[in-house]
Amino acid sequence: MTIYRPIVVIEKKKSILKNIRIEICRETGSRSLSPFIRKIDIDELYGHCIDEARDLVILIEQCCKESQPFIIDKDIIIVDSSKRLLNNYPYIFISTNGSLKRTAMPPVFGNSQKLNEGKLLCGELYIDNLSNWRQGIKIRFRYVGARQPFHTEFTDLPFSTIDNIVFQRDCSKEQNLLKVLGKYYNGYSVICGNPTIEELQSFMVGGWEILLSKNLSAGNIIRKLYFHTSNSGIEWLSDEKSSTEIDFLEAYLKDRNYLKLKDGLALLSSESISKAIKEDIRSIISSNKVPDTIRNNKEQLVLKEEEKKNIRGKIEKHVNGQLNTYQTEGVLWLHQMRLNKTGCLLADEMGLGKTIQVLAYIASSELTCQHHLVVCPASLKHNWELEINKFTPQLSSFIDIVTYDHLRINIKHYSKMVYDNIIIDEGQNIKNKDTKRFYALKSLEANQFIVLTGTPIENSIEDVWSYFSILIPEMDSIHQFLKREATNMEKYIEASGYFLHPYILRRTKYEVLRDLPEKNEVTVYINLDKQERLVYDSIRNTFVKALNSGIGGRINSIALEALLRLRQACLSPSLLPHSLNPNKISHSSKLAKAFENIKDFTKHGHKTLVFSQFPSVFTDIEKMLNEGGIGFALLTGKTTDRKTPVEKFQNDENISVFLISLKTGGTGLNLTAADRIILLDDWWNPAVEEQAMGRAHRIGQKNPITVLRLVCTNTIEEKIIDLQKTKLQYANEFNISKDISIEEIINIIES
Repeated sequence: MTIYRPIVVIEKKKSILKNIRIEICRETGSRSLSPFIRKIDIDELYGHCIDEARDLVILIEQCCKESQPFIIDKDIIIVDSSKRLLNNYPYIFISTNGSLKRTAMPPVFGNSQKLNEGKLLCGELYIDNLSNWRQGIKIRFRYVGARQPFHTEFTDLPFSTIDNIVFQRDCSKEQNLLKVLGKYYNGYSVICGNPTIEELQSFMVGGWEILLSKNLSAGNIIRKLYFHTSNSGIEWLSDEKSSTEIDFLEAYLKDRNYLKLKDGLALLSSESISKAIKEDIRSIISSNKVPDTIRNNKEQLVLKEEEKKNIRGKIEKHVNGQLNTYQTEGVLWLHQMRLNKTGCLLADEMGLGKTIQVLAYIASSELTCQHHLVVCPASLKHNWELEINKFTPQLSSFIDIVTYDHLRINIKHYSKMVYDNIIIDEGQNIKNKDTKRFYALKSLEANQFIVLTGTPIENSIEDVWSYFSILIPEMDSIHQFLKREATNMEKYIEASGYFLHPYILRRTKYEVLRDLPEKNEVTVYINLDKQERLVYDSIRNTFVKALNSGIGGRINSIALEALLRLRQACLSPSLLPHSLNPNKISHSSKLAKAFENIKDFTKHGHKTLVFSQFPSVFTDIEKMLNEGGIGFALLTGKTTDRKTPVEKFQNDENISVFLISLKTGGTGLNLTAADRIILLDDWWNPAVEEQAMGRAHRIGQKNPITVLRLVCTNTIEEKIIDLQKTKLQYANEFNISKDISIEEIINIIES
């Protein structure tokens, strides 16, 4: 992390004060000055300055433009609090004819003046992370005429208006505003916790404005959010003043907390999204050609209170351990689906305990002697065995657990069986209807199918229709009808939601786990060294020439090969073939930075998960860890015994690092011993990153989670992230994992 040292430069010409400015240097630990940094904003400076400069940075914030050059007016210097600050500040220089000379004490200009209190206009809450807007909301104060809003840390230092009038801040009114935030204010300038839409509304009533600080399509234009409520009780915040009903379905299925509207944005609460099935979609299915299965879509049967009480009693009797309230509600919902003789999709977010809900459901069913089948990835087979033995050991002889590949290879055997329940874990593995996995599952027979997934949509809404082709085969005709009759994508999604929503249960961690520790995501930018840059540029130039000379179908393969090799060059040149790295450059700035962070985390008692799509890079990291005396575990596609490394990492104090390949360990694992995560390389699908982070950020985690995303500057990694931010992450699109076209790949390679 870069630490900054502000210095005060007093410019004089012939003994006359000309100007007072603040320059910024990197803190190197030396008394000499490093080169001035001329591109830094106040927010970054505020969080990363040396301790001695804390008050000076506040003065800059209150008296200067938001960005450099930071010029302090002479009227500010004569205020007593400013004099005290400058008299005690150790880094003050006088500039004469362009040269800097350090001075022990600045000169005093004029007589002190008494200041009036400025007018506090309002409090401001800034949201700049749409994907998880509940976290990291910045708290600021806005004064009439001030150049920018202020941090909540109170000071008697002056502030100046755009008219160059000097005031002091109003302590009592600031405190009254902070009281409105209640438990969400803990002395810092960022909201503590995850407020709901309703709580944000109460803040607005109490004198706070909600602002979106980063607009999707217009740079960093700040937009004010307004509270809306519909006739159906749905509540949201949007940057449109008019209260218009909006389409919540895609956000619900994709677990988004926001929607992009026609001319703006809306922030949503999960509670609102779950209610957002519009009644007016019936209008698109009014045709006489509508199949009876659609026309006769009826209300579901519901469990009676006596039935619910009976099920709760069986859970207490037959399940070792106490379920959370939302987990019990999930079990009751599964029973209700059984009452309606239908399959269902349990899509709770990663880490909320879908496995125990299913086991409790089976254990509390009438026919527990029936046989059940669990189909899951190989990495989760042992986890299912552990959960069964821990919570419902009486079911161990009644539940068969098989991997997707084992089922596919031995489908002739399993297709002869009839199971009571077939549970399909990590259902995104069957989102493609053209695979042998899908056809194998489609050929099985059971009284009920249950799909489990924390990411119900990875590619598009077609994923969910694929699940229901197995869960409720009758849905296939509905699906085909809607695709044919819906006049546009909006209507298609709307109608899809009408039919699918009753059979989907989706809860997020922030809905049901109010005490879940916070997750802080940080992007760490890394500069390639000279040798790495030569390798990277050489690869880029080679492929640019190939793209310019290639013809026909070769362009696609060249572009994809370039994408792979440039990403490998960013991670470590050692991954490259000899033809692209003839000098055998092996040093990796990214791995060095990763190891530096690992050492720091380990020193302070943290355990770390390290994820990469390129398992071969772990060989280099292993050498670093061995030389540093840091214990580690490894899980890749070549790991045959998956149980041992997971248990060692969770239970052995001497194992501080877990190296995990994305394909093998991105889903299903419970690794709450870790509270630090390092993402070594870029992933195109945001859902995959969420799955990886969900290994540690889940039930049982007691510590705040820190996630470091390592990105090499001026490389394809940075360009891909920029492209995701502007086009993919927020756009109202469906093809997330097919998010980058060949044309876009070529553009970022050549740019």
